[in-house]
Order: sequence, then structure tokens, then C-alpha cells
Amino acid sequence: MINPDQYAEDPQDGCSHLRSQMLWEYYSLLNHDLAGFDESSRTAREFVKERSYAELSEPEVHELDQLASLLARDPRVEELAAFYQRSATLRPASVEQDPYAFILRQ
Repeated sequence: MINPDQYAEDPQDGCSHLRSQMLWEYYSLLNHDLAGFDESSRTAREFVKERSYAELSEPEVHELDQLASLLARDPRVEELAAFYQRSATLRPASVEQDPYAFILRQ
């Protein structure tokens, strides 16, 4: 059993930090850099880094669980992009506006 508190990083609690790290990696695997400086990426960074785990809805938690399972299998880019397309809660607009993101190459 994992103790999420050991992953806390101020100002995030452990679950929130794990969530943000998983999403950061996911969008990076889609070839979208959340660290960009344009306005749309700022909104995506806020979604990833500033939302607490406690604020999430049940559908969001369910999709995070599905994403964790997908990432654990070392998926191909096509699988990651397909997950993104099916997602109801993990789709920041900046990914779709990024001409280099792999989701546009489907």
C-alpha cells in the first residue's frame, strides 16, 4: 500500500501531487509541453498543478485510474491519443491547439 503523504510537495498534498505528475507525463508523451509560455498552456498548467485531488469529481477520478492503468502498460502513442480522444475530463484545450501534439496526427 502506498502512503500518498510521502509524495506531498508544498502546496500540494500527496494525492494532488501524484495526479499532477501523472498528467504532466501523459501530456508530455502526447508531445505537448505544458511548460510553454502561451496563454492556453498556462490554463493547462493550472488544471494540472493547481487542482487538488479533493476537488475532483467521480468521473475525473475514474479517468485518472484508467490513465494510470494505461501508463503502467507502456502504451504506444496511438493508444495514448485514443485515450485522450475518449476522455471527458482530461482534455485541456492547449493540447488540441498544439500543432506538434500527437493527437493531431491521427
